[in-house]
Amino acid sequence: MRFSRRHLRIIELALLIWILISFDVNSHNSFVQAKESLITSEHNQPSATCSSDTNENGSAACSNSAPEDDIHVDGDSIKSDEESPKSLRDFMKVFNRLGTSWSHVFGSYLDVVKTAHGKDMEGDVYADDIESGVAMLQNMVAQALKEAGGEGTKEGQKWTFDAVPLQEFGATMDDVFVAFLRWSGVDSSNEDEHEACKLKGGVNKREIFPINVSKAFRRLTAYATWMDEQKSVLLDPPLTLDSVRQAKSLLYSRVTHDDCGRVVWWLDLGQTKFKEMKHLAHEEILRFFVWLSHLIMTDENAQRNGIMFLDSMDSVSFYQYMTMLPYQLGITIDKFMIGVTPLKTKLVVFLKRPLWFDVGFGLLSVFLPTRMKKRVSQPDAEQASIEDIVGSNIPVGFDNYNGTLAFDLITKHEEEKAAKSYVAK
Repeated sequence: MRFSRRHLRIIELALLIWILISFDVNSHNSFVQAKESLITSEHNQPSATCSSDTNENGSAACSNSAPEDDIHVDGDSIKSDEESPKSLRDFMKVFNRLGTSWSHVFGSYLDVVKTAHGKDMEGDVYADDIESGVAMLQNMVAQALKEAGGEGTKEGQKWTFDAVPLQEFGATMDDVFVAFLRWSGVDSSNEDEHEACKLKGGVNKREIFPINVSKAFRRLTAYATWMDEQKSVLLDPPLTLDSVRQAKSLLYSRVTHDDCGRVVWWLDLGQTKFKEMKHLAHEEILRFFVWLSHLIMTDENAQRNGIMFLDSMDSVSFYQYMTMLPYQLGITIDKFMIGVTPLKTKLVVFLKRPLWFDVGFGLLSVFLPTRMKKRVSQPDAEQASIEDIVGSNIPVGFDNYNGTLAFDLITKHEEEKAAKSYVAK
């Protein structure tokens, strides 16, 4: 499918109408600015193109030659949300200053979102249980490796899974296969019914049998491809907790189990060291997210019950947020988390949101499926609101909440590794 300039024009008009109905940011001035932005974008913004070719997950590959701009944006000097975008025109201008375009950013995120769930397809093969599914995946991988010409070929190298940090997490490839089978086997029907969990978002409905092994293999193929593409970054040095400590120390992250047994990934931007992160190699940030993703991916509770992301934004300015991670790096990480890993996200929670975020998410949500929109929660910042979502398991030090959980899965992993090292000596 190819998006023409006319198609983009229609999308822009739809966005404008939605903004006028849903937001009263700048009253009459918003209308004038947004209208002008549609006129100027016709001449100044590049057209996004999407090829008819699709990747393993069935989403079109899109590209956009974003405009270059030599304006330097110092996020640290822009502390106030008053200087952040509050209209469509504002977003177009600031994305241009950041070296990209609004249509490219939204298009990229929408492409990522499309890959979240996978699909059942005609001709798919099924397994009656996990054990049979593992054997079938082993055979599928062996066949794919054979068809690729063996481990010595470029295509065959990805099926060796060299970059997967198995030793770090005491796992085997069969354990990884189980994770993908459980992802494929989650019953996605009637997701609003959560008898096993009364907290917001619920848990994965229990596995359905037979399990669609073909769907699991398609997801595994995307995983093998992504890990192979990033292999040079992930293997030098191999992914370990020690190798990602610097990034871990700058980006406040905690990983816990909540009262329903789901895994919760806590991110506190108020405790994130933005200035220091600017001087950290982008590869180190990517490595940390991949390491943390595998910690979660190999957790049985995450596989069975699903995961949640809880982000306290601390009213961060748009420029701080956008320059915390380079845009393309952010897309790469999102693609890995949403379209590659075998994890079912039950809820994404945003706290202490700045105005620009509410406006931007409003733009994006126009195109999100209803099921995806229902998985985003934007509560107030009261303690009771958080407890309605995760229960009582709040980490010590997270924002200004009265957390009591002193140890999370990261510290547990660290202690287990230290104990094994001590025994080995």
